Amino acid sequence: MTLYDDVYHLASMRGMICVDSDGSITQIRVFNSPTASLVALQDWTIDPDSQWLVRNSNWFAIGSRQHVEDIAAQAEVALPPTQSIPVLPKGYQPDPLDECAQFVSSTAYTYLTDASMFDSDRAAFEKVLPGVTAEVESLIQKPGSAELRGLAPEDLAFESEFSRLGPDVKSFCRDSSTADPN
Repeated sequence: MTLYDDVYHLASMRGMICVDSDGSITQIRVFNSPTASLVALQDWTIDPDSQWLVRNSNWFAIGSRQHVEDIAAQAEVALPPTQSIPVLPKGYQPDPLDECAQFVSSTAYTYLTDASMFDSDRAAFEKVLPGVTAEVESLIQKPGSAELRGLAPEDLAFESEFSRLGPDVKSFCRDSSTADPN
């Protein structure tokens, strides 16, 4: 399944979710910069029983050891697979627009998965980021989101369809006069 963008970070991303015949999952994500790739990796937890990481300058793959070794060989990556998430460079400062994207995306996720919580927390969402609830409702109700509305969050297709929201989430955050939700 295709990942169209990263809804949690301002950086552009494309990726794939690959499901093998044995049910194992490998995710590949390609970002527009090495820093963006490292920042996105900070959100991941590697399962020491079944997941490995291989990365190059602006991309990474997480999956079974054999799958990531195969990817590394095909991409001629010198670094061996690891189960450790690399740290961000010393002095790295988070981008407030990343924080905005994370807030908008988590609000959209709440709208999709727990409408009663979304409704009861509407005032709190608006206090943090004015306009976010109207934006989320607009994003989820547009015709292009029809498939997303019909998927359960545990369905892998949900992540693929949810990733289509990335450009609109980023546009809202760039245009918002209160892009820092803290």
